[in-house]
Amino acid sequence: MDGLVPFRPAGVIRGPHAQTIGTHLLGRASYINSKKFKSDLSTVALPSPEGTMDRILLKIHRQKRIQAPAVLLVHGMEGSSESVYIVKITERLLSRGFHVVRMNLRQCGDGRNMARMTYNAAMTVDIHAACAFLMDNLSERIALVGYSLGGNMTLKYMGETAAERSRQIRALRKAQPDYLERESPIRKRWSDLPLRIPECWVAVSAPLDLKATQVRMDSDRARVYREQFLNEFKLRVDSGVYGELARNLPEAHRRPDTFYRFDTLYTAPAGGYLGAEHYYEVGSGGNYLSKIKTPGLLLHALDDPLIPHEPIHEIPWSQYKDIEVHFTLNGGHVGWLARKHPEFPDRRWMDYRIEAYLLDWIGKSS
Repeated sequence: MDGLVPFRPAGVIRGPHAQTIGTHLLGRASYINSKKFKSDLSTVALPSPEGTMDRILLKIHRQKRIQAPAVLLVHGMEGSSESVYIVKITERLLSRGFHVVRMNLRQCGDGRNMARMTYNAAMTVDIHAACAFLMDNLSERIALVGYSLGGNMTLKYMGETAAERSRQIRALRKAQPDYLERESPIRKRWSDLPLRIPECWVAVSAPLDLKATQVRMDSDRARVYREQFLNEFKLRVDSGVYGELARNLPEAHRRPDTFYRFDTLYTAPAGGYLGAEHYYEVGSGGNYLSKIKTPGLLLHALDDPLIPHEPIHEIPWSQYKDIEVHFTLNGGHVGWLARKHPEFPDRRWMDYRIEAYLLDWIGKSS
């Protein structure tokens, strides 16, 4: 981390809540002028790896220089390819010459009507499918960057086994028996690909322990965030995404008021898990750290109001030689709004830190 500008909170935007909320309000944008960065924008509705009619929407910014490395961005819970933090890092990385791909998890953003199954924190097969597509069609040099829930998925993806991937495929096919197509061409390709395709990764504000995070989100400390997310979840239930799961429940239970109840009634059964506790165990990115052998950066603020810091201190980080950890005392959740600096005049220190890591990756391998 030599030469890095340290994070210093901006003016009055010092507390964890101000950092968390402010980063989504500062410089809101939903449009990227691809031509400004001398790149072309295309969209791909990627066939699902389990062979159902679900599609995974990718927004691909292709540089004129074909040999450029690619960065796959994975958003957080109830986010999309249009989330402010995704748009802003896209602009920054395009200006540095990277191909950039903004992924929409199932049922998110412009891909909302392209899938019947919805995403969860453990559904990493879609990341593998996206990486396989990029390897064949964009660049063999890929970095993976995930935020929040997407950061958890990043860690799980980089450390999980082939058997866990197969379990996901079976669960997805079982959930949609009347919605199957022929075998996915991407799935056929998997046997020829490495288990983990990216050369490096970054996980930002990742909930390493889903159980501990659920307890925090269901506490009074996180009430304002819980209510916002649950309102989004309830819209999914009302839209019919969960089908029979919702219809078979008594009316009073169809719209849960806690994360635990929602995961028990919807997330776990929809994803093929035995219950919420099983989902938390299988899905927690922290359980896969010891298996990660690909260089990566874990960026986290210890005052994150959504994710408890206690599990972080219980992990023997010094044993994981391939994982660079950067903890800051302040910064909130996917926040890090800093005092202005020539390196980040827009105050977005988080983007500067990610860019620095990816440039270092390219510099070491060039």
